[in-house]
Amino acid sequence: MIEVLYGLKISEGSKVNFTQKCYGLLEPVESQIKSKLAASKIAHADETGILVNLCLQWMHVMSNEHFTFLRLQTKRGPDAFDELLLQYKGKLIHDIFKSYFGLTNSSHNPCGSHITRELDSL
Repeated sequence: MIEVLYGLKISEGSKVNFTQKCYGLLEPVESQIKSKLAASKIAHADETGILVNLCLQWMHVMSNEHFTFLRLQTKRGPDAFDELLLQYKGKLIHDIFKSYFGLTNSSHNPCGSHITRELDSL
C-alpha cells in the first residue's frame, strides 16, 4: 500500500522487522483472549476452508460473546486443534464434525444451524 500510495518500496528486511515487532506487541493480547475463552462457560468452535497462495488451509475459530481467537492451520480435525480447545472445560457449541466429539474435557452442544442443515439434507 505504501508503494502504491507514495511510490516507496519497503525492503524485505523491514517487512520482517515490522512483522516481528507487531507479533511481540500482540502476543499479550492473544494470551488474554485465550485466557478469557478458557474461563468462559460457553464457547463456540468451528473451522472453514480458505485458499492461501492457492492452497487449501483451515481457519479455526473459538469464540464467545466477547472474544474471538482465530488460527490458521494446514490441517483439519484433532491434529489441528489448539491447546485452548483441547483443554476447554465448558459447554462447547460446534457443528456435527466427528472430531469435536472426541474432545473429552468439554460438554458438547451441536449448533442449531448445523442441526437444521443436517436435517435438511435428509
